[in-house]
Amino acid sequence: PNRIPNLVRSYTSLPKSQRLNSTPSHQIESQTTYPMPGKSLNFFSTDKTTARREFLLKAQPIVMAMEEQKLKDIRDAREYTRCEVKKSGRGYQYVDVETGVGVSAEEYKR
Repeated sequence: PNRIPNLVRSYTSLPKSQRLNSTPSHQIESQTTYPMPGKSLNFFSTDKTTARREFLLKAQPIVMAMEEQKLKDIRDAREYTRCEVKKSGRGYQYVDVETGVGVSAEEYKR
């Protein structure tokens, strides 16, 4: 269980110029699949279609987490301010969630 922290200590105690090809570096990489700093990484295929698919598969969980956070932020803002933002012909407008009445930007800021 303490093997990885010890390997990291060994790795970081080495001079930077010796870290990349060191035994601790190789052991950390093989045991954790963590890509060590300074290595050139080939994340994607050379085939453009396959590379695009690989990128989308890797990015999907990140984008989904960002979308979930965005929705949470909207819910939290709505709950806290009792307003929601609506797009109108002139830009954006704040609207009271209970009455549907527009709220001025100055009022919304309070």
